[in-house]
Amino acid sequence: METSRRRYMTRPDEPLLLASSAADHVGRYTQMVEEMGLPPEKILSTAVSSVPLPVRQGDQLDHRWPEVAAEAMWHPLLWLPHQLAGRYNATVDGENFRETDTLWAIRVALELSASGLYDIETGGWADVLASVGIDVDEESDLERVAAWQAGEVDADLDSIDLTELFAPEPGVSQTWAMEDAIRLETLVVESSWVRMADDLIDLVHAADGSPTEDEDARRMVAMIAPDVFADVPFDVDELCDPDATIAAVLAKLSEVANLYRPTLAELEQLVETPDQAGSTAG
Repeated sequence: METSRRRYMTRPDEPLLLASSAADHVGRYTQMVEEMGLPPEKILSTAVSSVPLPVRQGDQLDHRWPEVAAEAMWHPLLWLPHQLAGRYNATVDGENFRETDTLWAIRVALELSASGLYDIETGGWADVLASVGIDVDEESDLERVAAWQAGEVDADLDSIDLTELFAPEPGVSQTWAMEDAIRLETLVVESSWVRMADDLIDLVHAADGSPTEDEDARRMVAMIAPDVFADVPFDVDELCDPDATIAAVLAKLSEVANLYRPTLAELEQLVETPDQAGSTAG
């Protein structure tokens, strides 16, 4: 049976690794809060991922998400199986560590792309509810989903389990995505700095190419910078200061972009559409 798909946030040919722009990084987080109904504390927004990610907290073991709008419950990000929704406690080179937000976001991007739940060609997501005959465009079906979210039993909704879609091919490590995420982490993080710096450089230029004195543009840089550039290994205080001169902001953004641009080129050459045989070359 052909998979029913819906578009939400992503565009055709947009990979799940790396936010496509500063505006998308901020706007999609706001969109998830306002349209899905998720509270900020249940969303991970990171520039290594093109979309913000819902985060289960505490003892949440099912997929009911009572705070989410019923019409949004078709989205596969709300139905991740436990092994993907949770964090690995991994051992690498003999050392134990818990999977970080960054590694988890990279792993989710890799596994979602490999599973077929996200189609990069169309930018479309599989409609999970359609797989059990539920249409979120029908009011009666929305009422049914809302009742289930509130605790009612529903055999169809209770039966949804996407685990098999994330099973690796025979001979492929069960932890292939985690292994790839660890291998790609530095490349992806540094590439996100380039992507964001380039976009913010465009933001603080006027239409004629000259630096703008638009205070909103400087405030946007100052709002994004503490999160996006937090781990840049040199001083980026100018980017976090809404009162910094536009010349200082441009100089620092250019420094970041130019220093790490070879990393972005390496990542773009290395990573193709992920598959379960491993997502990286070499």
